Amino acid sequence: MATIEETMQQLIERATADPDFKSRLASDPIGTAQAEGYALSADDLKTLLGRPGDSDAEIVEELKARVSHGGGWWNG
Repeated sequence: MATIEETMQQLIERATADPDFKSRLASDPIGTAQAEGYALSADDLKTLLGRPGDSDAEIVEELKARVSHGGGWWNG
């Protein structure tokens, strides 16, 4: 089983190579990842982004902004 960091790297690589996937990921990060078979939860993302106190909605909005602006998951 992949670590959360490995899963995120796989998502980044796929989003870079696949514009349709990137668009879907920007619209619904967690739902798209899970639909494509990636093991990923809102709690995983909160931990990875260093924002454990954020609501699920806040994390989703942050990820949408990062993906749609090409800033990557960690760069803000």
